[in-house]
Amino acid sequence: MTKRNLIIIIAAVIILGLIGCGIWYRYNREQQTVQENYDVGAVLFLTGNQAPLGEEVKNALTIAQDEINQAGGINGKKLQLAIEDSKDTARDAIAAFNKLASGNLPVIISTGDVVTLSLTSLADRDKVVLMSTVAASPGIPQQSDWVFRSFITADQQAKTAADYAFNDLKLKKVAVLRINNEFGVSSFEAFKKHFEELGGTVVTVDTFEIEQKDFRNTLAKINSARPEAIFVTGFGFGYGAAIKQIREMNLKSVIIADNSLSIPYFQELAGGGEGAYFTSTLFDPSAATGKTKQFIDNYKAKFNSNPSFIAAFAYDSLHLIAEAIKNGGYSKEGIRQGLLDIKDYEGLMGRMSFDPQGELKFSVQVNRIERGSRKLFPNFIIGDSLT
Repeated sequence: MTKRNLIIIIAAVIILGLIGCGIWYRYNREQQTVQENYDVGAVLFLTGNQAPLGEEVKNALTIAQDEINQAGGINGKKLQLAIEDSKDTARDAIAAFNKLASGNLPVIISTGDVVTLSLTSLADRDKVVLMSTVAASPGIPQQSDWVFRSFITADQQAKTAADYAFNDLKLKKVAVLRINNEFGVSSFEAFKKHFEELGGTVVTVDTFEIEQKDFRNTLAKINSARPEAIFVTGFGFGYGAAIKQIREMNLKSVIIADNSLSIPYFQELAGGGEGAYFTSTLFDPSAATGKTKQFIDNYKAKFNSNPSFIAAFAYDSLHLIAEAIKNGGYSKEGIRQGLLDIKDYEGLMGRMSFDPQGELKFSVQVNRIERGSRKLFPNFIIGDSLT
């Protein structure tokens, strides 16, 4: 072997060694990063029709993450969010979930009914904890042992509205105006069933589209049935426009709505919603104290806007996950069992626990908008019996 060839071989060995060291170093840095942080995935609708709600969820999760880390993290380790955009479509949600799951994340937060329902089978397949919020369709947690929900359901709201309409407002004839999707179907069916069991009558039911702007013909038809009240349930531009036009047409019917009307964005679309009753959680920005006031103040300072119950549920969701990791460990089964073991956690929604199916239990109340502010009217609260 010539001296020149020997030098080439030695140089090649050195180069390969340096490459190998670089790969080893990068691998160990990645492993160290994983070990230093508790990563939580999130599939949120940051673009599309519901982007304002998705942005609110993202903002609240950021506040919760910062609070947890500033308090020392979880068992000494920082919590890190990994956020992907679902674009509020099943296709993009599935791609986002698979991307997060490929990184061995044990828990992922999802927003929206369509998105969450498209992910439940994947969560079950990969044994990944899926924490859904801003998803109110019935039976979501029942899809898999790995699916949980931190949100008010269509059934909860509809039953509460029906109970209040019949027992407190003494109404016997109600019309229903619902959004034309699965949420609207389940909300209508729950309201009708409960209201008629109490002795009332649903005199007519009509639907609206999420972007609908003109309700004159629909409301004229509803008015011809002479209802004492109209139960409006749904979300989107059409939801606000329907409530606004009920007032503009001077219909005499009482307006009863679901808790979308507690969101400032929808109140603005509804022209304020003066005099309307709506179902609500215990999260009330107008009478906030303690932890709730601190959250609201932090949110306003960071994002220059007022948070709604949407943000409150997202905030509580991440804190519940952190509590589960703290007590059950950072593993798929540990987080799952840790969530099931949570009892009477004090969050922005009051006392909260998960039932064996993964449904969050908390209290629901009825508010009314008076002079631009929400008021408990009267002191009406339904607790865990409706969860």
